[in-house]
Amino acid sequence: SDIVFWRQGVLVNHKMGKFLVESIQPLNKGPDNGVCCGVDITVWSQYEDFSAMGYITDQLDSLIEEWYPGLIGADINGHDLVQKEVIWKVPEQFMAKRQAVDLQSHTSWDLLSGSEVTDAVHAVFPLKLCCIQALSSDTIFAEKFSVRVPLDHLIPDILMTDLSGDLKVDLNQFEFNPQDPAKLLGVGSTGETGSLEMVVSI
Repeated sequence: SDIVFWRQGVLVNHKMGKFLVESIQPLNKGPDNGVCCGVDITVWSQYEDFSAMGYITDQLDSLIEEWYPGLIGADINGHDLVQKEVIWKVPEQFMAKRQAVDLQSHTSWDLLSGSEVTDAVHAVFPLKLCCIQALSSDTIFAEKFSVRVPLDHLIPDILMTDLSGDLKVDLNQFEFNPQDPAKLLGVGSTGETGSLEMVVSI
């Protein structure tokens, strides 16, 4: 592995890809200018293995819990003090189809490169919203572009779609009837646990 680090970031290159962890600077000029206000995590993989994302976020959560426990809660309006967001970079082929469309865009901050770009090429989704949407759908709607974005592109580590092939199972190999109470093992606050029957062809 090849590791490059500086005061506000670290870049790790390895045989399967690379990942970048970098601080985010405030956009507006003011007394807090130059103070880190966030962390941007970007993972590249040649084999669509983004498991590093989950590991890095777990480490950051542990650091916040240990060193800044006051940031774990919410403000008086109920908003989380630490906002977690997922950036969807619009594919070039999608933008090419819209070249004839006059997009009314304004300047915003690109968390991927740390530079000013037009927000016409990015969409930002709250992580919590992506997780909630995943309970009932495989996609989430990007209103700015009037298109549905696959959630496994946004939160592969949470949906575990980035696991290696030897760890994945074919759901078609299993039979499960959610309406059968005999198959229900338990009910939790966010879901249910049931038993499956594996279909084996000989």
